[in-house]
Amino acid sequence: MCQLTLLALTAVVLVVPSLAADIDSQWKLFKSTYNKTYKNEVEELYRYGIWKAAISHIDRHNEAYKKGDVTYFLGENEFADMKSEEFVNVMAKYQMPNETKTNFDDEFSYVGGTPLPAEVDWRKYGYVTPVRKQGPCASGYAFASAGAIEGLTYRRFKKGRSLSPQNIIDCSGNHGCLGGSMPQSFKYVISNRGLDTEDGYPYEAK
Repeated sequence: MCQLTLLALTAVVLVVPSLAADIDSQWKLFKSTYNKTYKNEVEELYRYGIWKAAISHIDRHNEAYKKGDVTYFLGENEFADMKSEEFVNVMAKYQMPNETKTNFDDEFSYVGGTPLPAEVDWRKYGYVTPVRKQGPCASGYAFASAGAIEGLTYRRFKKGRSLSPQNIIDCSGNHGCLGGSMPQSFKYVISNRGLDTEDGYPYEAK
């Protein structure tokens, strides 16, 4: 019995350093993947703590996904070492003017005779182009506008092409990387009689 207990304790001692080494390897990979550098050791330790908590949250959530308790899975990205309020401060600075806000209090109901499905995955039908990263630029309005037009274009011509958010950022009369609105973006596309493709006008996040 004493021998078995000793073996069990040895296994625990070996596992703990292994887990620590694994998380350290993940941290090094995170920094190299996203070119992360910090001012000093104090800041790196602070960022490491935020990142480690984010990874723990991702792992717990994905375990729930495997069990079928949630319908989507999570993954690490370049913002994993930022707190939520920091992310919002960097990526969501724009305040939409009152005149561009829409009232969504009205209720909408479907009056057609064909029953609607419980859900629709438009990716399966070609309406959605691959996911792109907006980077450190509050350009969500441009991606949303381009994505909406991509879907409408596919519906009409049955041909999917990635359109240019950068074209909207630069030319639509919004506020560039400080934010903007979809209505203003659509006005630009109408007046411009179209929108450039991603290949012809690539994204620069500025």
